[in-house]
Amino acid sequence: MGSLFALVLLAVGLLGKNTTLVRAGLVAVLAAGVLCLPAQLTGEGASEIALNLPRVSRALIANHEAAAEQGFWALEGAAALALFALLLLRNASPRARLVAVLALVATGLSFGLLAARATWAAKSATPKSARALARPTNSNASLLPASMAFPFFGDDKSLVAKLLATLPQTGRIEWIGQRPARREPLVAVLEAELKTDSHLLGDHARPKAGGKRQITLIQHEALASVASFLGLPEPIAPGRLRRNLAVSGLNLLALKNRQIQIGEEVLLDITGECHPCSRMEEELGPGGYNAMRGHGGLTAHIAQGGFIRVGDVVRVVG
Repeated sequence: MGSLFALVLLAVGLLGKNTTLVRAGLVAVLAAGVLCLPAQLTGEGASEIALNLPRVSRALIANHEAAAEQGFWALEGAAALALFALLLLRNASPRARLVAVLALVATGLSFGLLAARATWAAKSATPKSARALARPTNSNASLLPASMAFPFFGDDKSLVAKLLATLPQTGRIEWIGQRPARREPLVAVLEAELKTDSHLLGDHARPKAGGKRQITLIQHEALASVASFLGLPEPIAPGRLRRNLAVSGLNLLALKNRQIQIGEEVLLDITGECHPCSRMEEELGPGGYNAMRGHGGLTAHIAQGGFIRVGDVVRVVG
């Protein structure tokens, strides 16, 4: 937006032959060039954070970075020309107008490159096949599988939405762990009680009412995956990853924003991903944090308490 403002201001000044506006436009171009430097320097760290966001892929980030780099260098060139034009204006040089025009062109090029490449990056991040699937036709409407209500935002009549909502498989509780105290080893139990809108009894954590992290779950199958990433011959013991429940038979990432039932009593509202923390490096050794990325499990709110047992069935109910 800063480069667009500078572009308009400089263009109006040059067209109207208004030296004051030209000078203000050149200052705005120079300021835009200086202010974009911190964003360019912090881009790598921001991309690592963005990778944890939903619907963000490395391909999308790479395309965005390419667009940003081209726009950045064009804007830096415009800022250099703007500075030169300001010096020429100060000395009343007849070449000042020509250099200001070049700064205007470079600023327009910067804005155009950034806008055009960002649009292309957004489009290229979505495969054509996925965009085609999002447009249901009468010919494939009859082939759609029956599915439960879809609790996400968007067009719940699209094929993609219906596919995401279809999860007839059931899972199984493989392990239950309680944390008796902070940083203490987890205690494996065969049965435990969950208190509605509170916590797992026997666990030291006391999340607030209405909290999104009242209990945590991890994919049982991920224990072997994490071990393989670390070169270990046997699956990681679930207690080392400090989650409360290990669930097998269901892809936990497919449960985000859904409600699940465990056994006959307990209902959990899945609230989001449980990303690994630096403690994993301490627990699993060098590379432990990276081995856990994408395998940290889920957080949940306890919608209805009750007893759960190892071997209980886990099913999606909403």
